[in-house]
Amino acid sequence: MTFAGILAAAFLALSPPAAVTAAVPGIEQLETYHADDTSYQAFIEKWSQQDQRATFMRDNSERDWSELKRAGALRAQTFVYRADGLRIKGFVVRQAAAGEAAPILIWAGGGVGRVRLYPPEFVQMASWARRGYIVIASGYRGSEGSEGSDEFAGRDVNDLHALSAIARQMFGPRREFAIGFSRGGLMLHKAIAEGLPTAAYATIGSPTELKSLAANRKDLAERFREMMPDFEQERRTGYCRRSPVCWPERIGAPIFIVHGGGDGSIEPAQSWILTKRLEEVAKPYRLLVISQADHGLSGHKADAYERIHSFFVENSATRPRPAGHIKITAH
Repeated sequence: MTFAGILAAAFLALSPPAAVTAAVPGIEQLETYHADDTSYQAFIEKWSQQDQRATFMRDNSERDWSELKRAGALRAQTFVYRADGLRIKGFVVRQAAAGEAAPILIWAGGGVGRVRLYPPEFVQMASWARRGYIVIASGYRGSEGSEGSDEFAGRDVNDLHALSAIARQMFGPRREFAIGFSRGGLMLHKAIAEGLPTAAYATIGSPTELKSLAANRKDLAERFREMMPDFEQERRTGYCRRSPVCWPERIGAPIFIVHGGGDGSIEPAQSWILTKRLEEVAKPYRLLVISQADHGLSGHKADAYERIHSFFVENSATRPRPAGHIKITAH
């Protein structure tokens, strides 16, 4: 059996891990996460519009909600860790019996400024925990009660580097993967270019070239001005420090790029242009554009997640580049 096959089998047969406690160096306030909704039906009614409930249920299954709610096979916790001296809120969802073979999945959420992880996102994290991953997410500086300011893929990328290091402290050395949504995907690109030790990663609806994005979306251009402390320098250099199309040769892990064909927030062209640049430097990638799907892949998440999981298993033997920051300069 190949290493990928061994890992895939290990996802289904895991031995109990050592207990995770607040005594782990570097983390504070380790607490159990509690879902507020009293029933799956109440969850659906609270977090979806009436005409979108069938789609919402495809993305957020009753099985995953139930296991997360009753804290049976799955465990969900919040904690506080430090990045650049700032106190950052973190989240972890895992199987209660996630053993030595269970890989880490860095979860880089989307949003712009004061980002929150809402209950549906925890349910989707639970779907990955059910696949055998230890899912760990950051609340990002300036969001979720974390200290500091959101810089839209500036120094806040260090929140992901620190999260990866904390994951290894909490659970020991493990194979690591990552998934990023919208701006979270942009942050992952930059973190991986700086040496985040992932075997493979995926992005969904991620921007890759901020110059054209700012030109086409004046609302985002204004947010960039508000959020980026280095805005004038970024504007003069075409936002290259934050645009992976400027440095595709520095992306050191296979990537699965997913985009909704009907995405009205971040155009699919943002993904196509990155694949062109990756092709030019012979970097491994896979591209999936889902016809008519929106920015959040509403109604298509389960299928996309299963494809991404298969991609991770296929690339589980990839040796990640050693961690270490790489200075990104404009081209």
